[in-house]
This record gives sequence, structure tokens and C-alpha cells, in this order.
Amino acid sequence: MKLYILRHGQAEATQTSDFDRRLTSQGIADVQALGAKLKSEGVKITKAFVSPFVRTQQTFRSLKNHARFTITPETLDILTPEGAVADIFKLIDSFEDEDVVLLVTHQPVVSKLVACLVEGTVKAAYDFPMNPASFAEIDIDGPFPGNGILQRLSSAPYFVDQGMGAIEQPVVNASYDEKDILIRDVRLRVKLWNEDSPIKVIALHGWLDNAGSFDVLAPLLEGCAVAAIDQAGVGFSDFRPRSSTYHLWDDVLDILDLADALGWQEFILLGHSRGAMLSILIASSEPTRVKQLMLIDGLLPIPVDPNHAAKQLANYVHDYRRPKGLRKKRFANREEAIALRIKAANLPVRVASILAERNLREENGEFFWHVDDRLKAASAIKLCHEHNVSFLSAVNCAVHVVVANQGMGAYDKFAEMMATFPWIYWHPMDGHHHLHMDDQAQEIANLCLKHW
Repeated sequence: MKLYILRHGQAEATQTSDFDRRLTSQGIADVQALGAKLKSEGVKITKAFVSPFVRTQQTFRSLKNHARFTITPETLDILTPEGAVADIFKLIDSFEDEDVVLLVTHQPVVSKLVACLVEGTVKAAYDFPMNPASFAEIDIDGPFPGNGILQRLSSAPYFVDQGMGAIEQPVVNASYDEKDILIRDVRLRVKLWNEDSPIKVIALHGWLDNAGSFDVLAPLLEGCAVAAIDQAGVGFSDFRPRSSTYHLWDDVLDILDLADALGWQEFILLGHSRGAMLSILIASSEPTRVKQLMLIDGLLPIPVDPNHAAKQLANYVHDYRRPKGLRKKRFANREEAIALRIKAANLPVRVASILAERNLREENGEFFWHVDDRLKAASAIKLCHEHNVSFLSAVNCAVHVVVANQGMGAYDKFAEMMATFPWIYWHPMDGHHHLHMDDQAQEIANLCLKHW
């Protein structure tokens, strides 16, 4: 069967209630453009399901009119922002093989659903930003995590997919050193720029990325010693022992021990996405050592309802007890492997190519992504709002956050976090989730140097 999963168009920021928020004129135009595109492609929908919120109902009507769909949608509460992916999987189980189904929904459930279908885990949601009026086309053979094949992921306003032709080797600054440091029985690889410079910066990458995440930005940070780390389980660092876990707080000890090994008593933390979350935990636990936080499109995990703790622990137990040693998916060539990452995470070719330099391996003429699958497992515990407040309250240094308007800035829940912590220095920028690896790198470097 085929699924078209659509996030509603751009909506107005305020209204008497979240339920009543309506599409902006831009939101309507984006959805109409998508409808015209689907009509030109001859797309026919056999079933449609829509959230009851005003903006999703408007989105469907605009799409239907311009795509010339003839179906009548069914309104479902499971597609609201707080919907559960498990409930949507039950819905998918009721479809026939020949069905072509449209789901119109919201963040955060839309990114979680796409991530679970394609990658097998909701933890990959950050790789599927799903901005307003974005849609994912997925072919699936049964409602099972990881059973979906992503055909395309397109965003307003242009809906132009990236070409997947031959991918050139990335060009990055070569003036760096690499060293292996044994930390708590795990060998961690560190990439160092200007190690003797006076301003010490520890750079922490996002989930399933690696130290290459800072290949573009680090050379622009003049006068700074930058240590970018392949965290455990990715890049050229070791996987953790089978008796260990990959919780966010496990990395706190790694980073502090690594700073000790480098002889850096005080340092700045430069964190992207999950690395931003890790930076907050480090700064709250060792506030006298962290001089400043410069975070890129991340802060702390989106808070959860503590009443879901038992279910979360059950998910963790299930993931860690599943059979180990399954053979990783192989690709015939480097380009094919990178093309999958481009599709799955909606990354520019250059960004995906840089990350592939440290995470992609070749074996017997085939290529595979060398990351520990336990990084994709559920966490035993997720943080609630009170946890986030406690951690941020313990931070004693300035906190600057670059917010990618087409990344985390497109998430309603992240916007709520921004409103909750007005004392943080927020720096919105146009760009995607990995904007520090793209054209915005110089602007981010200028911001860093201005405040450091």
C-alpha cells in the first residue's frame, strides 16, 4: 500500500485555542501548490483521514480542490498533535494492499510516524523535520516499524526533490589532528582544530551523526581550540560493551573525562541537536567548568507526560532484549548508501557526504552504515517539564541557541519551549536542521566569536 503523510499548512501563531488556529494565506497557497503538483502527477487517493483541528481540515479541503480528489475524509482524534503512533499503526493495519491513503496531521506525531515507518524508531523523528505543508510518500508492506520505503520527502514552497546522481567526495579543511582517548574502557576518537589556541571548545554532534558535523564550522572559529568527538557508537569510536546503555546521561561522564584527558579545566560547549541536550546536562552538573553554551537547533528533549513512564520503560526493555547481531543493510555502492540518508533525513548532498566519511564502511565490496543499533533503542526514562526546568535552572553560564526556522523552529512544541525560557538568547536563522554544515556556517561562526 502507499501512504501520503501530510502536515498541515502554515498556521496563524495565536487564536483562542490551539484547536481553532487557521491557515495563513501562505499556508493556503503552499497546500494549493501541493494539490496542483499531485494532480499533475495523476495521484489518486482511495482513503483519507484528517485530524479534527481547524487547520488540518482546511488543509484537506484546499488540497482536495486543487488535486481534484473525490473522496470524503474521515476525521480521527488519533491524528491530533498528541496522537500515539501505536494507534495510527492499528489504523494502517486495517488498510488493503491496493489502498492509497492520505493522512493529514500535526507535529510532533507526523515526524514520529514517518520515523517509525522508515527507520523503525520514533527516536529518528529529528531526521524528518516535516515543516508545514511537507509530505512523505511511503510504500509499506504491513504496519511494522521500519517496514516502510520512503519514496520522497518534499517541502513547501517548491516541492523539488534532490537529484541522487554521482556524489563527489566532500572538500573540508585538512588542518586538524585526530587522536584516540580511552574513556571508561571505550576508545573515543577526537578531531582537534588549533589545539593550542586559548579558547577551548568541545563540540558535540547530533544523534547518529559524528565529529564530521563540525567540519565546516570549526575551521571558521579563529582563535579557538575545537575538539569534536565521535561519541560512543558512531564514527571511529568504539561501540559500548553489551552490558552498557546509550542514555543521554551516559555521555555526560564521557565528555567530562575527555575534558580531563585534554587538560581543559574550563571550556565552552558547542552542541548540535542531541549534542545540545547533552551540553545542558553537562553544564547543569558541572556549572563551574562550562563557560558558555552555544547550541544549534536543540535545547532539551521535548517534555513528556510522566504518566507514560511505565510504557516508556517497557519500550526500553523490549528494544534492549530484541535479538542482537542482525546483519546491517548493505548497499552496492557509496552513492546508494548516501542517497538513502539524503532521502530519510532530507539532507543536502554535501552534508550527507561529510557525515558518510566517518560513518560509512565498506566490506567485501558492499557499503553499510557503521552505527550501534542500540542508539536507535528507546530510552528507559524521558524527561518531563519539571526535569527540564531543573536542569536549566542549574546552568550558571549564558545560553545561546541558534534555531533553524526550517528545523526545530518549525515544531510547535519547540516554540512552546522557547516561550517557556525567555532568558535564553534565541537566534532564529533560515535553514534546515544541519544548517551549521551549510551556507549558514559563517553566520553561526560570527555569532560564536562575537560572544566568546
